[in-house]
Amino acid sequence: MPIHTNKDKDTKFLTETDSLISQGNTEKAEAILKKLCRQGNEEATRKLADLLIGQEKTTEAKDLLASCTEDASQYLLATILEKDEKSISQAVEIYSQLAKKGNPEASWKLGRCLYDGDGCTEDLTKAMELLTFATGHGIKEAEYYLGLCYYYGDGTEKDIVKAIEHLDIAATEGNANAAYTLGTIYESNDTVKRDEAKAAAYYQKATEDDHSLAQYRLANLYYSGEGVEKNMQKAFNLFTDASTGGLADAMDSLAYMYHQGQGCSKSIPMAFQWFKEAHEHGSAKGTFHLALCYFNADGVAADKGLAIQLLHEAADAGISDANTILTQLKKAEEENKKIHPTKDNLQQFMEKAESGDAEAMLELSNYYLSHIEDKENIRKGIDYLKKSADNGNTDAQVNLGVCYYTGKFVEKDKEKGIQYTQKAVNQKNIRAYHNMGTYLLSGTPDINQVRQAMTLFSDAAKLGYAPSMFQMSRFFDEGRILQKEPQKAAYWLAEAAKRGDANAQFNLGRCFEAGHNMEQDMEKAVFWYDNAAKLGNVLAMDRMGDLLFNGTQVQKDQEKAVSYYDMAAVRGLLHAMNISGYCHLNGIGCKQDIQQGIKMWEIASQNNYPDAQYNLACCYLQGIGVEKDEAKARELMEKAAESGQVKAKDFLQASSGSKQPD
Repeated sequence: MPIHTNKDKDTKFLTETDSLISQGNTEKAEAILKKLCRQGNEEATRKLADLLIGQEKTTEAKDLLASCTEDASQYLLATILEKDEKSISQAVEIYSQLAKKGNPEASWKLGRCLYDGDGCTEDLTKAMELLTFATGHGIKEAEYYLGLCYYYGDGTEKDIVKAIEHLDIAATEGNANAAYTLGTIYESNDTVKRDEAKAAAYYQKATEDDHSLAQYRLANLYYSGEGVEKNMQKAFNLFTDASTGGLADAMDSLAYMYHQGQGCSKSIPMAFQWFKEAHEHGSAKGTFHLALCYFNADGVAADKGLAIQLLHEAADAGISDANTILTQLKKAEEENKKIHPTKDNLQQFMEKAESGDAEAMLELSNYYLSHIEDKENIRKGIDYLKKSADNGNTDAQVNLGVCYYTGKFVEKDKEKGIQYTQKAVNQKNIRAYHNMGTYLLSGTPDINQVRQAMTLFSDAAKLGYAPSMFQMSRFFDEGRILQKEPQKAAYWLAEAAKRGDANAQFNLGRCFEAGHNMEQDMEKAVFWYDNAAKLGNVLAMDRMGDLLFNGTQVQKDQEKAVSYYDMAAVRGLLHAMNISGYCHLNGIGCKQDIQQGIKMWEIASQNNYPDAQYNLACCYLQGIGVEKDEAKARELMEKAAESGQVKAKDFLQASSGSKQPD
């Protein structure tokens, strides 16, 4: 007959508690374990502590384990102590003692603490040693931190191959942080071949554990269609998930999608609320977009004071576009404060000029040369300009140089123009640097003139003169005068745009739209097109019209599109006139006004714009807005066809012109 020891009985009771716990009968299991604990059974103590931890009774569990001496019990105690900031140093001490005994689990835990500096002084070299030991003994949790060591070169030399190897093991084991890190490596690490599809797969794995940063990154890939098929609905859902997880930049992106109606129904109020949430959660982009809402009364009542305050916050946080707007506002404010000559105060400026005030002379010159309907004003304007220049005003010298070099208001004399400009160059006038550089490159310059011009443009650009920055950008982009350098081209173009150069802003918009010398970004493209349009750039107005009218890359808004086309048409852009005419004649995006449409087409036709000639010809053929006149229609068709207008050619080729045009 076999003899049963107390140990056998204890083992039997412990097995019974496992069965009870699996059946959900924790009350009976707890009673048995407490009895065994009183008898000094440490395994039972650990099981009871585990049970209490599961019931969130960590204090009771900690008290139970405090008197235990076995390594497994000490390790479990350390895992409890580790979660409390006040006692984490005690956990580190226990891990350290166990690690010295070669305990792999404790080695991994201590390695993590030393890596993060939790409860101890950071020691990356020691952390690397412990994590390597732990992974060598099958501790999968340590793989993530070991991967980070190799990735960042913490406690060892950087090794991207080993980093990926260990991070992949961790990701396979379900570590969402490891999967996210691998996603960032394949999406944007310079030492690894870019692979958005792999990045998306790793981000997807991390999102299964509600990893907010992975949700945000994956949303961006779905938004742009990189590595995955473009899907606005999925992007919207992922931005929503990441926003719910508290990620500020995701809130900003979600707000933008509501604003544009991408992946959801357009809702300006929802956009405003999420921009506000993004700002309150610390997103600099959210702060910037919230400022624009208050500035433009977009989803909220206009509040220019609050808008400017928010723009300053965004600028301080590194949002360059906020700086751009603030600079433009400051310039406008300074210009508004400046007193210029008018019909009413002209005498005051004349008196100042008589007393030798060169600035007043320049102001009078500008006044008279802006009222050239009276030829006597041209004489007076040039006279004051010469006096101001001869009195040492460098801006007057630059302006007079332009007049002589181009023959505007005076008889053309390039040599005199260069002489006046050189005087201003000698006084370090940056406009003079730019103009002299332009003069030196005109015609067929020799190598010395090219070098001289490059020095002048470069100096003016470094001193913050936007047109020279734009010129430097073109040189680096074209690669004719300077070696082609896309990064420098992008840098100078952005700097010129930030300083309010409308041509640079338009071209920066084109670069962002096309992904030329920079990453494609339609939101930024629209931002810069809109800025350039506000500064009077007709090509930007026209492009904004096209984007909003067609709605393929931004939210369709034909009413806004027509307003942009009208602005460009008033300034003489023929393409805009033609589209504006079409919209007004058909009542698209505006109230129907057939006569306004005809007027636009007539002006564009007189300026030999073939599409407008064809459209106007159709009106004469059908008597729309004008009396029917087949001879006039044919004349316009022939002019359009001569310029290559395909529909006009087709119409003329039809039998005797009897076919009605499309």
